[in-house]
Amino acid sequence: MEQTNKAVTKAVVTFAKDLEWFDTMPGEQMAIRIHSSQVGGAITVIEARVPALIGPPKHIHKEREEVFEILEGTFRFQVGEEEFEATPGTSVVVPRGVLTRGQTSGLIVDVSYSPSHQVE
Repeated sequence: MEQTNKAVTKAVVTFAKDLEWFDTMPGEQMAIRIHSSQVGGAITVIEARVPALIGPPKHIHKEREEVFEILEGTFRFQVGEEEFEATPGTSVVVPRGVLTRGQTSGLIVDVSYSPSHQVE
């Protein structure tokens, strides 16, 4: 998809009461906090509620960084060859082109993609 990258000229605000949650897999829910269309394709911010023992399989984002903000719970990351546990208050940036995966012990997390991950 083509990125527009138009300058944002006013604040983009999404209130918690306005989030629309959707199921992504059994027990997991996501809501789009900031959609790429609101910010000229610059970023996408997603909040995810992930149950214990679930996490993404090994994968690589070739065209964007992935940023995790751990809000609740614990997430066990593998980023490249490094493995570590992230707890509430932890921020993790996964560089583009680096293999990553993880598993949760029950988690609420904000995930951002820059440039935007096109979410329909």
